[in-house]
Amino acid sequence: MSRLFKTGVSLTIARPQSFFSQSPNAIVIRDLHIIADIDKHLGKDPNNCDLVVINLSEKTRGELQQKPLYIRLEAGFDGSLERVFEGDMRWCESVKDGTSWVTKIQVGDGDRAFRFAQVSQSYRAGTPVRNVVFDLLSAMGAPFDRVNLLADMTATVASGIVVDGLISKELTRLLRPFQKQWSIQDGTVQILGEGELRKDQVAVISSLPGSNSGMIGSPEYGSPPEKGKPPILTVKNLLYPRLVPGGTMEVRSRYIHGRFKVLKLRHTIDTHGTDCHTQIDGNPL
Repeated sequence: MSRLFKTGVSLTIARPQSFFSQSPNAIVIRDLHIIADIDKHLGKDPNNCDLVVINLSEKTRGELQQKPLYIRLEAGFDGSLERVFEGDMRWCESVKDGTSWVTKIQVGDGDRAFRFAQVSQSYRAGTPVRNVVFDLLSAMGAPFDRVNLLADMTATVASGIVVDGLISKELTRLLRPFQKQWSIQDGTVQILGEGELRKDQVAVISSLPGSNSGMIGSPEYGSPPEKGKPPILTVKNLLYPRLVPGGTMEVRSRYIHGRFKVLKLRHTIDTHGTDCHTQIDGNPL
């Protein structure tokens, strides 16, 4: 699918007040040349965003040298912008290239909480495992859906347990016996089993006549990730900020029509180029 469009981007820089809250005072950057390469997945390691910004002011370049900082990126077409990534700045450097200043920034979704949030707590036998998970997330300060998260988990602590150290490691240890993965998606914790899906997202990606979803090219199956697993479907679409790993995508094309669990995605954005798309990998449902 091809069309003429204008890519818009808004970049917000703010001081964090906690691992998952920010100061209302922020720097907002628009109308500059911004390039973004974003990877999102279902694993525990933070999702990643690599940014390049051309010709930031000297004042803003100076602000970016003072960590910690929170970065939010919104993007879209023809003036309609949506959040595409947010997180903690890992590092930043600005270099002079001819007459231009080139600033490179790397951002991780929930990166500071993943690396630094700690806990020390003991629980007696019979404590619901779900309650222990909620305590860990609350200690981290991470937003989560208290009503629906792990709603099907009825297991209890068998003989007492101590959680001590990095919360990210303790969450992984606690959830591993239940074959569940936790991740941070746009500043919010989600926990899903292999066959579980987010209930709030079904995205239609189509190349059929009359569709305006923006599929680019044709979907393709790749090799299975491991023996006995189904092959992964890869599909490319115009930038789709709302997509989140763990959601459902319904693919409609000439040869492939079905529903798939979104395993990972990659957003590519260039405000001064024509390449602004989302590549999605999915498992058949």
